[in-house]
Amino acid sequence: MKVDQEDNIEEMLKEAQSIIAEFDDLVSNVSEDDIGEYRDKISGAFSENDNKEIKKDSDKGEK
Repeated sequence: MKVDQEDNIEEMLKEAQSIIAEFDDLVSNVSEDDIGEYRDKISGAFSENDNKEIKKDSDKGEK
């Protein structure tokens, strides 16, 4: 049973290495322009979410 667990762990580690290598390759090929666009989208999404939270909080105070 211990051998089966060791084999299972070894297989999971190999899969993890493969996923990390693919992720690293993907991230290393992202251009600075793409990064800037993603940052703008993320900051815009946070701003919209913050505004919704402020509105929700103010609505609670009115009731």
